[in-house]
Amino acid sequence: LEQSGAPGNVATPPPSVSLAAPRVGLVVVPPIRSAPGSVDARRYASRALAGLTSLQERDRPCGWIVDLRTDVGGDMWPMLLAIGPVLGSGRVIGFTQHRGPVVYVTYRNGVLSGDGYTDRAPRVVADFAPAPPVAVLTGPSTLSSGEAVAIAFRGRPHTRSFGSATGGATNSPHTYRLADGATVAFSTHWDVDRNGRVYKQSIVPDVLAPGRGGIDDARRAAVKWLLSTSECRAGR
Repeated sequence: LEQSGAPGNVATPPPSVSLAAPRVGLVVVPPIRSAPGSVDARRYASRALAGLTSLQERDRPCGWIVDLRTDVGGDMWPMLLAIGPVLGSGRVIGFTQHRGPVVYVTYRNGVLSGDGYTDRAPRVVADFAPAPPVAVLTGPSTLSSGEAVAIAFRGRPHTRSFGSATGGATNSPHTYRLADGATVAFSTHWDVDRNGRVYKQSIVPDVLAPGRGGIDDARRAAVKWLLSTSECRAGR
């Protein structure tokens, strides 16, 4: 389920955590192709969780932006573990074959579980409470596992997406090893959101804000929406 076959430690840059504006947290999620549970995957999630914890304790953001516009894919599991406290517990994403049953992945207390596979975060960080509003940014370079992360937020309460349509690789590959040692990957599953909607094409955001002339319209629109939510207005 959205696992890369790439092994080893490749020093993947971890997600960056900062303030996009006063009282608005920002997590930029990069791609990662390291194998699940590898040193690199654990470092990726650990650095992100440390940043989330620090910013939450210091600045207490009333809302969060999850920026997936450079996430071209790889392995979904460390990505979801890295943003787990913002995403929150429960059913987050499913996968289905043609006319087959849906296999769901759930997140709770730093643990992702699905179809007999379990992956644990290198450090446990409680879900942010109350659950904050979240703005998800996407674009044409949001692909594969990056799209899976975007889908994990679909149907989440107090969530809205901004930017441009994703690249349209909303499926899960399976790698087959051939007799001569070569490998070939085929897409075998479609992505499904927590409400049962199946995604077979690009994901169109709720608010189209592609940006022109170097202006980050998507982030600006996301900040404006977050600050207008009841959660952010209550803290003024």
